Amino acid sequence: MRSDYAADGVVLGRNDTGPLFGGGLGTVALGRAEKALARAARMRGIGAETTNPALAHVLGVRDRLRHAAKAILERRIDAVDLGVDFPRDDFGRQMETAARLISAGVETPVIKVSIGSFDTHANQAGMHNRLLESLAEGVAAFAKAAQGHGFWERVLAMTYSEFGRRPAENGSRGTDHGTAAPHLLVGGRVRGDLYGEQPPLSRLEDGNLAHRLRFRSLYATAAREWWGLPASFIAEPPLGCIG
Repeated sequence: MRSDYAADGVVLGRNDTGPLFGGGLGTVALGRAEKALARAARMRGIGAETTNPALAHVLGVRDRLRHAAKAILERRIDAVDLGVDFPRDDFGRQMETAARLISAGVETPVIKVSIGSFDTHANQAGMHNRLLESLAEGVAAFAKAAQGHGFWERVLAMTYSEFGRRPAENGSRGTDHGTAAPHLLVGGRVRGDLYGEQPPLSRLEDGNLAHRLRFRSLYATAAREWWGLPASFIAEPPLGCIG
């Protein structure tokens, strides 16, 4: 982790680290930021040395959390006036916290937020509409705050999911797990367009859409086009959407 980073990644909402999972990363999960920061700030350093790998890991996690909490609290994110009304649902609050962290100058390359309940096996129509509304309103408020505070050109928001949906409706007015899904990239330097092709409904593979882009292309876009990293371990090319 770079010394000027509060953390290599900050996880808001659910504490699932997702793509940020890895032993070499200094990632902290804040959950509800206010309570987590307050608890972390009260931690005392142990100052112990050990040859026990498990204990060393615990001590390392504790130290990273204290470091992140100190860096974030010093920036007084609670005092940042974004001048934007964010939705008061859980996703909206996460996006507001993310905007506060960036606006206050907290240095971290990745902030992960989450929105769940897309596993729509039953009664999908109404639930899906509400979820997309929450996503749209949260991202729109974040974009407005980013534009107003001058960091819209410095952020890239990218969606990811653990699964897609099948195109055919099941017997419960929902859809089942599938192999393909659309994703969004949003930011001031993103060249707006549709990248890839619409998978044809006439040529399904075992009832699933045949994907037209591999998901690793999204990570290649973030790694190579956004961060300027070689990322040779990703074989897929980036999308070419970052200006």
